Amino acid sequence: MRAAVAIPVVLLAIVYTRGWLRISHTRRSAGVWARAALAIGGLGAVMVALSSPADELAHELFSAHMVQHLLLVSVAAPAILMSNPLAATLWGLPVWVRRHVCRLLAAASPARRLFQAVTFTPVAWMAHAVVLWVWHLPLVYDAALDGRIMHDAEHMLFFTSALLYWWPVIAPAPRVRIPPPPVIVIGYLVLGAFQTSALGLWLMTRSHALYAAYAVTPGAWGFTPLEDQAWGGVIMWTVSAVVDIAAVLAVLFRFFAKDGQRASAVLDPGPPPRDNRSVDA
Repeated sequence: MRAAVAIPVVLLAIVYTRGWLRISHTRRSAGVWARAALAIGGLGAVMVALSSPADELAHELFSAHMVQHLLLVSVAAPAILMSNPLAATLWGLPVWVRRHVCRLLAAASPARRLFQAVTFTPVAWMAHAVVLWVWHLPLVYDAALDGRIMHDAEHMLFFTSALLYWWPVIAPAPRVRIPPPPVIVIGYLVLGAFQTSALGLWLMTRSHALYAAYAVTPGAWGFTPLEDQAWGGVIMWTVSAVVDIAAVLAVLFRFFAKDGQRASAVLDPGPPPRDNRSVDA
């Protein structure tokens, strides 16, 4: 277990849990427990991806490396955002840190304006796509596997770009801009699934192994480098597609649920107005 990963994740879990315990005393509901489970599950996915045997296996198998990336991008990032962790995290911090963070999130602050810019749907989508494709270029990919610092930078960028990608879809606090309408979100997710599937298809259909880093361990786990690469493409394609389709269905469900509530409110006139006049008058 890598201390450089484990220590920050454990500290974040402690801060979140401390704040969640303070909030849960005033908000006892199933939603509070669900958010806690999502937050801890997301942090757990980060730990599994970066500080477990999976991290070592990623240096031997390209397909294992794709599983590692998908844990960060398609599991950890959306799970943490769905937990809506800002309030619990703030209440878990020391008072002076909480005040400083609140000043950074103030309406007129440069940090808030920057955050508004990077969570704008075209910017978030493009940032995620660029990070995904650039780090799979053979020259960049092999360089990342050769050095721990660059490899850690790769994972940090994957996770950060995934948070930006999922932000317009999930819209957690702080809500620095009005969430896009469902039709925009669905188009955003479909295009995201398309570009991820395109990368997976590109990896699957190459006639030669792209990455020299895996050529030094031919036949690892019974796979040739080319077979391993093809399986990595299959994993990327299928897992990303399933997650994006699930997200599209969730957006549709949320939209129709709200639309049904609005229709019920229109059709139900409510109780008749009370007539305070006496019947005998």
